[in-house]
Amino acid sequence: MVSCCDRYVHERLAIFAGSKHSLKGRNWATRYNGEWLMRLGVFRFSGNVHWATTHASR
Repeated sequence: MVSCCDRYVHERLAIFAGSKHSLKGRNWATRYNGEWLMRLGVFRFSGNVHWATTHASR
């Protein structure tokens, strides 16, 4: 499962790379796929969030 943060980072990096290489259009999903992100060394969020109290109980 891909989080919304992962999708946002993927989109922004792809748009940046497209503008850097003077590529027109926003078909970033086909040009810059998950394999491209792995070659860049971008990590994805994974795991579970465990909520805890932020202060000591009395």
